[in-house]
Amino acid sequence: MKKILTILLIVLIAFSFSAPSFAESRKETWDKMGFTLTYPEEFSNTKGIVLPNPYPTVKDGIYSMLFNYYAFSKEESDAFNEKTKSGGLSAEDTARILDAMGNLLIVMGIDGDRSAADLFSAMNLEGFKEDDLTMVGKNGDITYYAITKPDVYGDFADKIPPEYAEEYRKLQASLVDVLKNAEYFAPRSGSADLLGTVLRFETTDLDGNVVKSEELFAAHAVTMVNIWATWCNPCKAEMPELGELARRLEAEGKDAAVVGICNDADEELSACREILAERDVEYLNLLPFEGMEEKLYLTTLPTTLFVNRDGLIMLAPIEGVPEDLSRYGQLIDAFIGAAGAPAQQSSEPSPVVTNDKGVYRVIVTDSSGAPVKEVTVQFCDDTACMLGKTDENGIASFPDAAEGHPYTVHILKVPAGYEKTEEEFTAADVFCDVNIVLQKAS
Repeated sequence: MKKILTILLIVLIAFSFSAPSFAESRKETWDKMGFTLTYPEEFSNTKGIVLPNPYPTVKDGIYSMLFNYYAFSKEESDAFNEKTKSGGLSAEDTARILDAMGNLLIVMGIDGDRSAADLFSAMNLEGFKEDDLTMVGKNGDITYYAITKPDVYGDFADKIPPEYAEEYRKLQASLVDVLKNAEYFAPRSGSADLLGTVLRFETTDLDGNVVKSEELFAAHAVTMVNIWATWCNPCKAEMPELGELARRLEAEGKDAAVVGICNDADEELSACREILAERDVEYLNLLPFEGMEEKLYLTTLPTTLFVNRDGLIMLAPIEGVPEDLSRYGQLIDAFIGAAGAPAQQSSEPSPVVTNDKGVYRVIVTDSSGAPVKEVTVQFCDDTACMLGKTDENGIASFPDAAEGHPYTVHILKVPAGYEKTEEEFTAADVFCDVNIVLQKAS
């Protein structure tokens, strides 16, 4: 747990300390966590600063989010913001921020109807017992908890001025109640909706040269777009490997390229250039295009996209750094192979899209894009067949299917109201989604 908190702390230092939007609206929706929070009046005019981590994390069915409290005034936070814009915080400023910062509340969720004990095990939380958590909500198979174990939050309240300490304790207790009264819904990641859409933009490179996406993507069968920021340590950590990947693609004559977008280059252009030079990165880097964060649903950095010649996004964005960085090269090879395959008779886009889920999936929708559940799917290699049934999201997963095999997919049974297709689909030899559209019965 200490390691997790340390990472979050480092990330949060880089963000603006201006008062969060709920101070005015008193309502905030967190799509990735799956809840909408309504804050009471006491959160609107606080002595200190309440700052939710804007980048909740979701991994292996675990949802986590951190709320922080800063024991300084709005005026002092404004001063820090001005210093950041004009050249950066001094060592004394950073020390002041760290001393004034405390974790207000940690919120976690776990899916699959798993228990608090399962959460402890999955997160390697040693020394915890169920009384250390307060269940605050449940939606479907996800159970949400607030970590209320006092020593997780240390002696922060004892080290800050009394007026801030009193507010800190009141807000911490109030936030637990806010979560108990939250509106819960199925978590959603807008970035997943980018799959199969076309990316179009115009911006400049770091030297001010105009770059149009149509020309950029048309130059290669596959373009890997890596979005990063100067404050993002994980982004910077993967850069040497990305630089080597870009050089290897060029040396081997592969029809692919790596392109970076420095998310804060508008304000930190010199820092962007310095970071790239320090890490021996030579591939093209761009300034963010207008509306990029909203259009790409950016909630995590780095975020990586794979785009074809037509600007089509061929894979749900990879959020964060993959455990194995060789995955990037594997995906590029798979996409190049797919691009070089004989053209199909149909003018429709290929129904097979490589994924980063570590499993083969068959996704069944109707012609309007709505998921179709209770579809029986047959998934076969040359030795055996597996059967699966689509869930409420229209997805049938085949966790026992290994990469490197040729697989065929058939629909065996459909629910009432749909026409059964006799078409045979072929999966890629790497983990992928096979998208099948069913027509409604006439």
